[in-house]
Amino acid sequence: MNQPAKPLIDAWTLEQAQAAAAADVPESAAVVEAALAANAGRVEAAASALRLAMPRCEDIRLLFLGFQFFFRTGDHATAETLTQRRLEIAERAGETEHVARACTNLGLIHLATGRLDSAHSLCDRALTIDQRLGNQQGVARDLGNLANVYEARKEFDTAERLNHRSLAIAREIGDVGMNAGKLANLGDIAAATGRPELARDLWSEAAALFELAGDHAAAATFRSRERMIPQPASVPHRAPDEISLRRTRHTDLPLLFSFETDRAANDLVGTKPRDWQSFQLRWMTILSDHDGTVTGVVPRVIEAAGVVVGSVNVSPHEGRDSLGYWISREYWGRGIATRAVALMLEELARRPLYATAAAHNLPSLRVLQKNGFEVIDRAFSPPTSRTVERETVTLVLR
Repeated sequence: MNQPAKPLIDAWTLEQAQAAAAADVPESAAVVEAALAANAGRVEAAASALRLAMPRCEDIRLLFLGFQFFFRTGDHATAETLTQRRLEIAERAGETEHVARACTNLGLIHLATGRLDSAHSLCDRALTIDQRLGNQQGVARDLGNLANVYEARKEFDTAERLNHRSLAIAREIGDVGMNAGKLANLGDIAAATGRPELARDLWSEAAALFELAGDHAAAATFRSRERMIPQPASVPHRAPDEISLRRTRHTDLPLLFSFETDRAANDLVGTKPRDWQSFQLRWMTILSDHDGTVTGVVPRVIEAAGVVVGSVNVSPHEGRDSLGYWISREYWGRGIATRAVALMLEELARRPLYATAAAHNLPSLRVLQKNGFEVIDRAFSPPTSRTVERETVTLVLR
């Protein structure tokens, strides 16, 4: 089934215009009616109505709606006129945050029309203001816009670095839509710089987050891009018995969650399953940190002949790098965990590497010891929100 197209006027912008109409702001009723017409697909009627109303508008909210409509419909000249007036009004009123937003929008217009130097200056001014105000969402947005300018100049290293900074802030403040946008931009840069497999993975993760944010049109766009890049002929780290590792993706999460809520598996490991919301929030943070520089986590899924059968990860725990893994119960007893751990150790050179297992989980202890881990401690562990009361064994690989 085709997803509906994204509305020309987004919900927040329309709500702001409706608030202006409720306060009897001049021209607001006409602007709201035009916005509703635009979202209903009557674009020409909306454009005519807005062109009549906008010359008399002095309200920042209504002028922003006008910018959004004309920018998205490709009339950059009208969008620029309205945004320049919005900037002048904000400057006269001393409304610093609105000045930043107007600079941001003018920067987008200048970027779209090829005026890269002035676009850079406008985005940089917005960034300076947002940093002074402590507006983290604005800073993330401004860094992303500056990244777009550098990308247009084909200065991809700088564009990639700025997008990663923007992504880190988006992850910190929990902005799912912005998170998706930055991953999508990083995918574009990866594609432009000859890294198609990375581009595919980034677009896949972006699409999953766009779905989560309710932006189905953007999700469809990036799923389409993802499908344009063929799967590699061979999978990295493929072992003779067809066990392989690859980086975990957002699309893997429902299946991994089903593995980790298996009652028998939790009984063996001595854990309590997370609820979906907690599981998803934790993994969104991990996967948004694509190079692992913030969280320190190395996340991998385990595939057996191309089928996802579990996960193996290395993450910081109490100041030490710790390895953990989880295998779907239907694949127990086939040597998959032993092989997967071996592949992770081949890939990752961090040492010492620690692991913890319940003392009664003899299969897991055997897996670790076959891979060179040595027991260094046994201790009683009281129950926590994540684990049951149990005796634990700590192992290390030096």
